Amino acid sequence: MRGKGGKYKPPWWSEELEAQKLEIIKLHHRIQEAKRRGLAIEDLVQQHMTLKAAYAQNLRAESTKSFRDFCSLQTKENVWSLTNRLLKESTARRPPTTLKINNKFTADNYETATALLNHFYPPDLPDTDPRHHELTAHLDDTLDTNDEPPFTSEEVLEHLSLMNPNKAPGLDNLTSDICLQFTKNYPRLITDIMNRRQSLNKMACTDTETSGIANENSPYHRMPTSASILEGLNSITTIANNIITTISAGRSVTSDSKKAIIEMAHDINRIIRETQIKTEYTANIIEVKESLQNTIKEEISKLSIRTQTKSYASVASTPRPPPSNPAPTHASKPAIIVTPTNKVNSRQEVIESWRKSICFKSCNYAPSKLQVISNNKLRVEFDTCSQRDDALERLKSATTVNAEAARKMNPMVILKGVSNDVPSEELVSIITGQNDELRDLINNTDDALCLRFKRKNKNPKLYNAVFLCNPTIWRKIMDSGRINVDHQRIHVENFCPFIQCFSCLQFGHVQGKCTNNIHPCSHCAAGNHTYTNCPNKANKSATTCYNCQMHNNKFNTKFDTQHAATSFSCPRVKAMKERINQRIDYGSTNKIKIIQCNIDRSKSCQQ
Repeated sequence: MRGKGGKYKPPWWSEELEAQKLEIIKLHHRIQEAKRRGLAIEDLVQQHMTLKAAYAQNLRAESTKSFRDFCSLQTKENVWSLTNRLLKESTARRPPTTLKINNKFTADNYETATALLNHFYPPDLPDTDPRHHELTAHLDDTLDTNDEPPFTSEEVLEHLSLMNPNKAPGLDNLTSDICLQFTKNYPRLITDIMNRRQSLNKMACTDTETSGIANENSPYHRMPTSASILEGLNSITTIANNIITTISAGRSVTSDSKKAIIEMAHDINRIIRETQIKTEYTANIIEVKESLQNTIKEEISKLSIRTQTKSYASVASTPRPPPSNPAPTHASKPAIIVTPTNKVNSRQEVIESWRKSICFKSCNYAPSKLQVISNNKLRVEFDTCSQRDDALERLKSATTVNAEAARKMNPMVILKGVSNDVPSEELVSIITGQNDELRDLINNTDDALCLRFKRKNKNPKLYNAVFLCNPTIWRKIMDSGRINVDHQRIHVENFCPFIQCFSCLQFGHVQGKCTNNIHPCSHCAAGNHTYTNCPNKANKSATTCYNCQMHNNKFNTKFDTQHAATSFSCPRVKAMKERINQRIDYGSTNKIKIIQCNIDRSKSCQQ
């Protein structure tokens, strides 16, 4: 439905969809305004993504429901019978193919186009544009050129080799590679066939140009000449003779119809004469084609090569290819934590205190990121450590804020699938002695790699080991992807120390150390039972996230709550994992490249 001067809206559009659309637009404007003011936008972006996903889902649901109702409409005619009836009874709009010019109808599209051009764009008079008439007088002239030279075997092979081997074959099921291979084996035969085909085309053009039996002023166009009529010549001759005899007998036929039928009979006789000339050559071509197909099949059967199956040993000896898209590694930037000395009531006041305490107009750098964290503190990231240290030195004289370097934890890695035959107490020494790229890093640093705890593996004969390491070793291990442990090449992944209590559904502790008195259900968010005793486990529509529900009520947000509180897709779980990753020092990915250009024009060296 389209209103006056308005935009088009589908018939299934509802006020609820309109309200969701306006809410998404308003939230987008809030995000842009927060960017201009330098405020934190992570929560707004997450809320915007959640609203867009719900909006898209509702759009699909309403559109599908409308189309389903339309297709299941039960009236006198349903949608399918109505569509079929309209397709059957409606006439297609086609341009006119015949015109009546000077009491005579045009016979084909060419004559119709010529009549329209002469009517709307009449030709110039000879006295006004004689040069134009000289040029148009030669349009219908037949060019008298020499015959094409015969094909050569080299020419045929060259053009066959240029054909696309992926092109689909024709009705004869002959692909380009088959034709090329057969031509290489029988070049003389294929060249003779091509030259014979060229001579037949020349003969057909000559016969068509010299045949002029029908009257040019007839209102009916001449029947087309065809070289594909190979059967029924006697029947066509009999029909033509019967038409002429019947018309001459003087039955009730108009003179115009009699004239037209006589011309059609003459055309039939002309086609018969032309076909009789070409029948001999066509029959020979059919025989050659059958012989060609049989010969090609024999050659293919001789040239066919059985596919060799790879043995287990050959497959096992092949090295494992590197992953096409390796997982991105985390990177940390130097940061400081800014705390206001006076009590503040909003995040905006924290940012204003920070801006009043320091100015970067006279510096050659600026903070790379500002983020308001818990307890109205501000986290400020810089690109280099020197920038961070300079900002800390300048903030020592500030009276409204206190600043300190952000303290971070060392990263952790998990080794998946260590054999039970390898003692966990010897893992550090085994890794140090069996991996050359890690040996110097571990020996030169205290507590560079230490075992934190073990975890069970799906295979009872294996276990997983979690190690705490410094950023340099962590990045070296993550770049390699695997490390040597005795007889194994162990897969290594980053380990996030994310902990969620399954009792109170909060973060930072486990169920055995929970002191909270509220134990909601992780499936339906009810407070009178836990997940173990939940009566709505089988009901997916009752799934409600307790943490997202509480966050919406407290901060007036609109997070999607149709998921479990322990789901990895939960916005609160994602936010907590991101907060933990920001507290871990993964090292920096910035690499310094030093280029030395020698004066004697020798090769440059890079480090």
